[in-house]
Formats: sequence, C-alpha cells, structure tokens
Amino acid sequence: MKSFLKSGSSGKFGVHVSVGNLNIDIISSVPELPAEDDSVKAKSLFIGAGGGALNYSVAASRFGHTSYLIGITTPIFSSLGFFRYLIENGVKIDNVKIVEEGSPGVSNIIHLPNEQRRIISYRGVNNLLDDDYIARSVEKINSVDVVHFSSVKSSVALGAIKKIKEKRVLKSPIFSLDPGTESREYEKVIGEFTGLVDVLFLNEKFARNVWGYGFADFLYDMSWKTIVALKLGERGAEAFYEGKRTSRILKKVEYVDTTGAGDAFDAVFNCALIETRSVEESLELAVTAGALKSRNIGASSSPFRSEVFEKKREILLL
Repeated sequence: MKSFLKSGSSGKFGVHVSVGNLNIDIISSVPELPAEDDSVKAKSLFIGAGGGALNYSVAASRFGHTSYLIGITTPIFSSLGFFRYLIENGVKIDNVKIVEEGSPGVSNIIHLPNEQRRIISYRGVNNLLDDDYIARSVEKINSVDVVHFSSVKSSVALGAIKKIKEKRVLKSPIFSLDPGTESREYEKVIGEFTGLVDVLFLNEKFARNVWGYGFADFLYDMSWKTIVALKLGERGAEAFYEGKRTSRILKKVEYVDTTGAGDAFDAVFNCALIETRSVEESLELAVTAGALKSRNIGASSSPFRSEVFEKKREILLL
C-alpha cells in the first residue's frame, strides 16, 4: 500500500466489485415506538433497494466508476423493479445469483424524532453467499481495481480474499472491508484483516469496543499498511495510515435518512483513492458524499459525482 500511495495521481476511473447484501429496505418514520400489544401510525413509508454492497455499487457508479455487484437474492427482489433500478444506475449485475427458495434480505429501518434510527434486519438468502462463489465471480471480471466487502461474514470474507489473492498474483486489486451489520463478529477477529486488506472502514463504536477509549492514539501509533478510515457520524471522519492521522470535519448538516451514508462514504473514498492516490483528498470527498446521501431518503440514494464536488465547500469545514 505504501508504494500505491506514493505512486502519484493515476487520473483513472476504476473497476469496483462490491460483495455482500442485497436487501429490501422498509423505511418508516414514527412519532414513537408502540407500547406492548399496541400500534402507532407511521408518518411516512419508503420501500427501496438496500444492503451495504448494493449501496456501494450505486455510489461508485454515480461517481463515474465501473461497478459490479456480487450477491444473492430471490425473484421477489427483481419483481419490485430493483434490478431495473440497478441497471439504470450503471451497476453490472451479471454476478448476482437468483435462488428460487427462501426470502430476500430485508431491513426494517425506523426513524424516531430526535433519536438514532433503529434497524431490524433479516439476512435471508444473503447467508448463502460463500467464498468460492465470490472468488469465481471476481475471476470472471477483467482488470479489477477494487474488491469491497460489506457486511459479509468474517470467515467468508477471509476465505474469499485469500483465494482471490492466490489467483491474482501479478495484479492484485485493492481490498477494502466494512464490517457493517456484522460488526460484533468482526470485533473478535479484526486483527486477521489488518495487513490483509488495504482499506478498513470502521465506525467510532467499533473502534471503542475493540481498542478502548484510547483507540485514536492506538491507531495513530500503529504503522499498519492498512488504511483505517474511521467514520465519526455527524462530526466527519478520520484516517490513520503509515503512522499519520488526518481528519475532515463536517459543518452542521440537516439529515433526512442516514441509512447508506457509510456505504456512500466507502465508495467515494475508494474511487478518489484510485484517482488521486491521496488519503487526504479521498477523505474529503468521502465525508462530503456521506453527508449528501443523508439528505435523501433511501439507502442507495447517493449523490452524483458533480454534486460531491459542487457541495464540498458547503459541507466541510475546510
């Protein structure tokens, strides 16, 4: 990774492969949670395509890069028009497997006034994704620049990365990982991925659970080859790499729906890293993209490239 960062700006748009969940997202806004054996009326309801890998693939495509999606779903997902939505957004879905039996992944996202969202998730056939299928699918794609894993079981991600690296000895892509909804599992094994992946996307809660309240000092002191991009929610983000630390701070942003903001952050960070070879510039654009996504309803409603550049000064404290 050191030679990658120091090789200068590539100016190229990359080929991204996003691996993980395809979900049906049901997003509701309610005044309060119901009491036992009671109900409340939702103020709004939105049904859309989601899942970390899907959100990433749309965000990368909207930023101008080539985007492939690897995952598993059922005919229900397609019948809702979500495959058409992905194709219209430039995402290549050749390696999305459709199985006839089982339920698709579903996330029920609940927004409450002045509170953090609540999420009830069901993985469904996302659980069928295995390392062999991932490795075979990646091998079919030419000139891959990034393979991104989002909310993939740790054992599956570990096996897939090792198999892909074995087959791509001469030109190995950048590997990035976001534990996402599998964070509790990854907290126990994250050490196996430092050095194995090139970019690790974490949030503050994850870092605190693993390394304690002094996690920032710990990450700063560790001269890992892995770039650790730490998402801090409405405060912005930090990145730790090669014994360095850089941060980007957000101005106050009015949020509508933060679901998928982290995935937009991941995608734009990786896109910018390919283009600029600069962690600082990548962090700046990624924070902007995540904040802009939060202004829109729907997990995959990420901003387009032009909007990210146009709104950067409005969003960030530069």
